[in-house]
Amino acid sequence: MTGFNPLGGGDEAALRSNVFHTEFDQQILDVLPQIIWSTDARGKTDFFNRRWYEFTGVAIGSTDGEGWSRVLHPDDAARANRHWQQCVDSGSDYEIEYRIRGSQGDFRWMLARGVPAHGEDGSITRWFGTCTDIDDRKRAESQRELISEELGHRIKNIFAVIKSLVTMSGTQTSAAELGGRIDALGKANQIVLPGAKDADQRGGATLLGLMADLFDPYGVNGAQRIILRGDDVEIGRQAATSLALLLHELATNAIKYGSLQERDGTVTVTITLAGEMVKFEWRESGAVGAKPPGEATGFGTGLIDRVVRYQLGTALDREWHPQGLVACMTMSRDRLRH
Repeated sequence: MTGFNPLGGGDEAALRSNVFHTEFDQQILDVLPQIIWSTDARGKTDFFNRRWYEFTGVAIGSTDGEGWSRVLHPDDAARANRHWQQCVDSGSDYEIEYRIRGSQGDFRWMLARGVPAHGEDGSITRWFGTCTDIDDRKRAESQRELISEELGHRIKNIFAVIKSLVTMSGTQTSAAELGGRIDALGKANQIVLPGAKDADQRGGATLLGLMADLFDPYGVNGAQRIILRGDDVEIGRQAATSLALLLHELATNAIKYGSLQERDGTVTVTITLAGEMVKFEWRESGAVGAKPPGEATGFGTGLIDRVVRYQLGTALDREWHPQGLVACMTMSRDRLRH
């Protein structure tokens, strides 16, 4: 939407009296929670209600002219202006979603709608529109998309792990034993699904306890192949979900690419508490010429990096050795309590 004042000035009272007939009209528009805007017949903006200025934090009149477009997200401005011009030329209703910069510098998604007002001869005399905050809805949609992608990725990983469990079990393992391992894998998988019931009830859990539950399916003939050592620390619900995602991904990758490909391969996980910091080390051994995943920037790697960086507030350092992966990170104990 092109944004300049055709009157050529930034006087708010003049703009308002030009667009609205009574002071009562103006007061109503100022108390509405939505952003209200208006343009002349050519689509040139000449009014924003007070909510616009409160949300954007800009000075009254400063968004006249091309200044209006400066509060749009750079990735949305050209698309929004192009669509607006098409609507002005055709006389069709305007509707589009874009991001507007708030007074604190953050961008929020808005649903912008505009409709033309017609004179007695049918010609367009003005445009009136609103901007409605839909940022929460857009974030929820994004989260659902991530969960959907993650679920597809998780299903592929489950099949890979089950196939490996079947291979490792060999002919001497009974169907009941194999079925028990697969059931345990299913229980562990519930932990890593965001929003799962188990994740909501895990407050007060401990890190070693969480790992013991997660890694139970990876034992063979009664022997654990993922060995847990070191200090235990309490973890909150949010941290438990994030850690479960990370740990499940590391274990799956060890099955597909690292030491758990081999019957005698193992992983040692060591937790060391130093004051308010917690050091985590994942060390694989027993692999034969282990190689890192070919898709170094695939969804699984991206998921790990996202969880570690944004939810745990740290970074995971990885080194690939002939016997498998060595991964380390240091986390704030306070961060793990949430």
